[in-house]
Amino acid sequence: MGPLESAVEHGGNRTQYAHLIEQYYQAEYEALFGPLPDLSGLPPSAGPVADAQAAAAWETMSEEEQAQVTHIFANMGKAIAAYERLLMPTAPRIAAPNLAAHPALPQADLDTNLDGGMP
Repeated sequence: MGPLESAVEHGGNRTQYAHLIEQYYQAEYEALFGPLPDLSGLPPSAGPVADAQAAAAWETMSEEEQAQVTHIFANMGKAIAAYERLLMPTAPRIAAPNLAAHPALPQADLDTNLDGGMP
């Protein structure tokens, strides 16, 4: 889950993701994990991240609020992992060459080329 909170990757933070889950995926989240806690009093951007403002906002939250948000964040990771397990490899987009369709180079030509000469 580190990339989601990394400033050089996704650059998000835990309360931001919790609010997004509530706004766009509440029904789906609650069907899998149960009811969301009340997030209305939480800062829009807070988490144990490198961003000083988000980190300071995180410190203003109670331990219970931090735990609730971290629980939502962990459940988000579980959902991502479950989806990734469904992804199956497919055939490569660039087909391997069909070597059977090309006639083999005569052995004499191979010997000459390997010795550094030309046929």
